Amino acid sequence: MITSCSTKNRKDVLEYFEEHFNVGKEIFSGYELYEDNKGRIFLGQQNIPKDLRIISPGLQIATIDKTVKPSTTLLQIIGKKITKNTLHLTREKAIHFIKGEDIEIKNETVQGYVLLKYKEHPLGCGHYKNGIIKNMLPKGRKINIKFIEE
Repeated sequence: MITSCSTKNRKDVLEYFEEHFNVGKEIFSGYELYEDNKGRIFLGQQNIPKDLRIISPGLQIATIDKTVKPSTTLLQIIGKKITKNTLHLTREKAIHFIKGEDIEIKNETVQGYVLLKYKEHPLGCGHYKNGIIKNMLPKGRKINIKFIEE
């Protein structure tokens, strides 16, 4: 069942994006946050009629379990506005990431979930811990590529 996001979860999600990625709450203004019983958070239009049986009220932007996990889709959409916890990949590492592989990288300034970019292009979400970026790309978005523009 999908409902309007609880006050606590709404606060947690908005604060997470602001603190972790330096994305202000205003980016979500004019929209409503919804949640389902699996911890998925959706961004959708305000005032969806209660009598509609909907599968999804909008774009899934995060999942809440023990912490907030941002969706790759949202990071790809707002990636150019994100100024914190972003890693710029070399061409070779970007190819590995797009294939769905984890990446070794040494960086002491990022933590947890990160936006990975190649040049100015947001590629998706990874989880950085102890020098390894765990690939968080959905299976359907992993592509076996051999070349990207230099």
